[in-house]
Amino acid sequence: MHAAPSWPISLSAFAQICQADAYYASYSAELMKPQERALQTYQEVMLPLLEAATPTFATPNVPDAFALEISHHVRKKMLAVSSEGFENVVLILPGTSALRLMTATSAQAKQAAISEGEARPLSF
Repeated sequence: MHAAPSWPISLSAFAQICQADAYYASYSAELMKPQERALQTYQEVMLPLLEAATPTFATPNVPDAFALEISHHVRKKMLAVSSEGFENVVLILPGTSALRLMTATSAQAKQAAISEGEARPLSF
């Protein structure tokens, strides 16, 4: 167990707490819609990061909100030329909602907690 961090923490400190490895993903724009790509990134990256950081949520100095921004690549054709760009998925959760999400035992309770925040794909 790591010592309670002082907030805000750096990405490297967060990765150390979560013992996270690098994440690489490239989705086909033809096969997946933006919302599907965002959901995949949420399920494979954001939720596991939040779950790994759960012990730090129990500290008395938890921030008012958590924000995660994760990038993945999107492959598509433009004028018959294959290209690959990036897309970010942003998740902003109030601190109390993040704690409820991590302690939820049902899919309904998790969905209720996540709906208190904002999540969206951002294309560049």
